[in-house]
Amino acid sequence: TCAEVQTIFDDYEIDADSQNCRLLTMQNYKCGCTGPGYVGANTETKREVLVWLPRVSAILSLIGSTLIIFHVMKDPKRRKKTFSQLMVALSAFDLFGSFAYAFTSLPLPYEDYINGSRGNAASCTAQGFFIQLGTTSAYINCSLSIYYLLVIKYSWSERQMDKVKRWLFILPIIVGLGFAFGGIPFYENMILWCNNGADYWPDIPVAVAIGIATIVMATVCWHVYQEEKASAKWRKQGDASNSRGDSLSSKVFWQSFFYLMAFYLTWPVYLALQYTWSSGKAFTSYGFVLAAGTMVPLQGFYNALVYFRARSGSAKQIASTAVSSMMSRAKGAVPSISKSSQPEQTAVPVSSTRGSTECPEEYIDKE
Repeated sequence: TCAEVQTIFDDYEIDADSQNCRLLTMQNYKCGCTGPGYVGANTETKREVLVWLPRVSAILSLIGSTLIIFHVMKDPKRRKKTFSQLMVALSAFDLFGSFAYAFTSLPLPYEDYINGSRGNAASCTAQGFFIQLGTTSAYINCSLSIYYLLVIKYSWSERQMDKVKRWLFILPIIVGLGFAFGGIPFYENMILWCNNGADYWPDIPVAVAIGIATIVMATVCWHVYQEEKASAKWRKQGDASNSRGDSLSSKVFWQSFFYLMAFYLTWPVYLALQYTWSSGKAFTSYGFVLAAGTMVPLQGFYNALVYFRARSGSAKQIASTAVSSMMSRAKGAVPSISKSSQPEQTAVPVSSTRGSTECPEEYIDKE
């Protein structure tokens, strides 16, 4: 009770700057006292926003991941592609995490007095488990970046990929399951939801995954840049008949860049918050906590934007051809069909030493 808590402060000399004092002060709203509230949420409106804004993000992510899975599974040919299978696996694990995030504070123990909490220790553990399981999608992001590296830099065919692709799934899933089950004794109230409350180590795999994905994709982009320079002789500036609009290197760079940005927009802020809390700081940084809680459930949403962005080219190409045709007719000329509007028969060489590079499916499949 409030009286019992006050007795502790009266009977013991507790430094005002100590972590325990700050933690107790955050909860003084339970007794009707004024103060910072938990994580700086010192009004009812702020506490409601902490519940609902992350929930909206999680729902958007659920929708995005579901759309990706549906798009892949409806096409038998697409289902056989390694890239598509990786996207399904990534999206499936994101569904686990997003579903758990969407409950926000609901599974938290009711006696913790967090807005929206209606749960108990068991529901808290269950939510923490599925949130941790959802981080497997971060590890599959590493597999996706390795896929790009093998296809773009080393020109691997789908047949070559079939020999090793099982490891692109097995390794991240083993790591994800290991940390999800290993965290069961540590799942607890983390204000926004239940998660692994141990200091530092639960978030190390995600930090490592970000580092690996960054290094691999930087290698891919550098390779494409070098190949683009070497293949300059294949293109003539200003000659529309030898232009494909966006060059292969541009497509590769931006697609890999956007997938990496989806990763960056999801995890670093939340990781920074976790490590800051572990160091005993930022307990009342409302904006910091709200930003981290809003961004971390969004990976499925970001992935969907990038995934379907790659498939918007056909509509743009058709519209461009139609406009050109109408302009030509208005001038009384026979409409010409540029090479960029015709079906592509062969890949434009991007290496003067290797020959053409096989593109990932996302640059070819525009359906």
